[in-house]
Amino acid sequence: MKLFNGEPVNTERQSELDWARALAVLFMVIVHVLIYLPGSSTVNSYMIIVDFLGGPTAAPIFMILLGAGLIYSKNNTPQKLAKRGLMLFILHYILNMLRFGIPALIMFTLTQDDVYWNYFFVGLGFCIDILAFAGLTFLFFALMKKFRMRLAHIIIITLVLSCLNYLLTVPIDTAWLNPIVGLFVRSYEHSYFPFLSWIGYPVIGYAFGYVLIRCNDKKVFYKYLFAVSLLVATVMSLGTLKYNFNLWPALRGLDGGEEGYYYQDFIQYILVAGICFRSASCFFWF
Repeated sequence: MKLFNGEPVNTERQSELDWARALAVLFMVIVHVLIYLPGSSTVNSYMIIVDFLGGPTAAPIFMILLGAGLIYSKNNTPQKLAKRGLMLFILHYILNMLRFGIPALIMFTLTQDDVYWNYFFVGLGFCIDILAFAGLTFLFFALMKKFRMRLAHIIIITLVLSCLNYLLTVPIDTAWLNPIVGLFVRSYEHSYFPFLSWIGYPVIGYAFGYVLIRCNDKKVFYKYLFAVSLLVATVMSLGTLKYNFNLWPALRGLDGGEEGYYYQDFIQYILVAGICFRSASCFFWF
């Protein structure tokens, strides 16, 4: 029997992806809670574990699975994707006002401290968080479907956008431009999920879902996927030891900062995709 079919055959709900998605959400919550506990800035084995769980196994994997979910969703017409993207984009700004803007405005009124006034402007849109990126992602796929782009076309476009990320990521001194430019490139410190840097993850997930839904034998598929991703991880790890290259600079225990986490590139794409694929394989088997 052929491993893959020309048409979708594996269309039911994929429980292994649900488990991986649930853990990604859990890790995102955990890391944002624990970083505010006393001693969270101290480099130790505990914080390295927290940073790892809240780093490559959290938002990146969640975005990979978001891309895979677009393949299985029955509401993936260009109009519905665009509507969902706009809703998420608007919710991003509403959430910013609720968690930054309004509390900061209240504190500024009570204390007249300019620090809170600055946080008020963060709430107006200076903080580019994952909801904004998710909204742009849905709008991106709505555009791809509107023009009937094939998977190969989407991958090529993503590669071009990711290469542009290297060229365009430069600091911008004009404050009013940051909330706009920061949506697409990491132009300042509050641009946490810039589109050009992170779009590779949902596209990887989209390609993964495209293959998975056409798979005739998931047992064989996940066996090969696990073996290949493990081999790639081993080669990359050996390369790290030989050339002293840090594969995941977002670990604060390794470089003391978070800059690497928000600036994703092709190496991190490969690393995180491997973690996601091995996790999905394990959840399928167990």
